[in-house]
Amino acid sequence: MAREETRHYQLCLLLMMIIKNTNGYSPALHNNGYEGIVVAIGDHVEDNPHIIQNIQNMFEEASEILYEATRHRAYFREVTIVVPSTWKHRDEYQETKGSGWFSEAEIRIDLPHPSHGVTPYTLQSGGCGEPASYTHLSNVYASEMYGKLRNIYGPPGKLLVHEWAHLRWGVFDEYGEPGTPFPPFYIGEDLEVRSSSCPNTLRGWLMSEAGEQCQADDRGLPDAQCHFYPASKENSNASLMGLYFLDSVTDDTLGWRQCHPNDTQQSRFMMMKLTTLIS
Repeated sequence: MAREETRHYQLCLLLMMIIKNTNGYSPALHNNGYEGIVVAIGDHVEDNPHIIQNIQNMFEEASEILYEATRHRAYFREVTIVVPSTWKHRDEYQETKGSGWFSEAEIRIDLPHPSHGVTPYTLQSGGCGEPASYTHLSNVYASEMYGKLRNIYGPPGKLLVHEWAHLRWGVFDEYGEPGTPFPPFYIGEDLEVRSSSCPNTLRGWLMSEAGEQCQADDRGLPDAQCHFYPASKENSNASLMGLYFLDSVTDDTLGWRQCHPNDTQQSRFMMMKLTTLIS
C-alpha cells in the first residue's frame, strides 16, 4: 500500500533580495547568501500566525548581524517556513506535498523540551567545525521572543546567529555549563570564584533562578542552581558565542577568544578563526 503523502503549507520568506525558487532545500551559501534554509513547525503546535511573523522578524534581524559578524561574508537570503496541514490556510501560503519536512529541517519549532524547557538549543554532538543536527525553538519562545522572553534570552536576531554558529559551523559556547567538563565557575589564581564566561572580568552578581542566594557545592563552587548575571550596563568585548544578549556585545565578532585556559569549550577545542569555517 502506497504511503499517503502528508500535505503541508509552505511560506516562502525572501530576505534581503528577491530571488527565484530554488531546487531542493539543502542550505547552501551562494554569493554570500544562505539559501534553502527550512524552518519547520511541529504538528503539535497550535495555529498561531504570530509565530510566522516573529520568525520573519528574527531572520531579518539576524541577517544584518550575521553580515557584520562575518565581515560581510554571509547573510540569510532565503528561508522556507513549513507549517502543519492543520493550520488555517492563508493567502501567503503555498501548498506543497511531501513528508519528512520536520525531521529534515535545520530549525524546528515544537513543544518545549523535557530537559531544556522553553530555552532554545542546538543538538551538537560533534567536534569543533562539525555541523550540528538541528536547532530547536519551542513554540513558547517563538511566540514570545519579542515579548516577555526577550528580557530573558536577549535580542532574537543575536540568539539566532549564536545558534546558527553551533548548527552550521560547529562552534562551541564561550561559557561553561553545569554537569559538563566545562563548569560555569572556577577558582581563579586570586582564590576568587569567577564565571567561565568569556571575558571573565565582567561585573555582575550570583543568584539562583528563584532569585535566592547561591549555595556552594562540595568543591566550594556555586552549585548547579546558581547563575552569573552580568550587569546590564556592563561594557564587554565578548563575542556572540559568549554573553551575546548584552547590549554592549556588537555584531562584529563570532571568533574564538582566549580566556582562562580551562574556561570554555571554545577556548579548549576551538583554536582557529571562525572565518575559516564559513561555508
